[in-house]
Amino acid sequence: QALWPDTPPRSNVYATDSEWYAIVKAGAERKMFGEVSLKEVFCDHHGVPVLNGAMGVDKWKEIDGEQTHLLRFICIFCPINAYMRKLRGDSDLLPFLPQMNMLSLEGDEILMVDSEDMLSCFNLFVMPESWKGYFAFSKPVSRAAFGGAPHELTYAYMRAVPMGGIGAVDVMQAMARKLV
Repeated sequence: QALWPDTPPRSNVYATDSEWYAIVKAGAERKMFGEVSLKEVFCDHHGVPVLNGAMGVDKWKEIDGEQTHLLRFICIFCPINAYMRKLRGDSDLLPFLPQMNMLSLEGDEILMVDSEDMLSCFNLFVMPESWKGYFAFSKPVSRAAFGGAPHELTYAYMRAVPMGGIGAVDVMQAMARKLV
């Protein structure tokens, strides 16, 4: 706690109410989002809930031979990351570009490097239920997104491994190494 900021960093969800509802509903249907009450959200040492933001970035993808505009969902976990330590785990074992300067190839040799991420692998795995209070988003949403009463508001949290969370890469690397 001595290293915590005096107040939580703030981050917004950059979506209208109707956009956020559609995003949360789709995420809940895919089991990527879950419902969390404000009393379950992690609070700082002053009792202030630490809530995270979200946004979208443009992405173009070829689908059936046509370029299609998509919006990639981005979690802004700067608020909760301010309260967590960086895990010293499997991400320290990932290859990095400066390692290549130690290689020497003969004229007929070819170096092949595969560092492609598993497509959306973070969305395939969920964190333990006990972590839900750390990955809640700052914008309330109608409980109807989770099958509840439409007039009641609640909060959504990221159930999937939170890409953007300070330890997410270490968690995924450890999982991949154990499975592979």
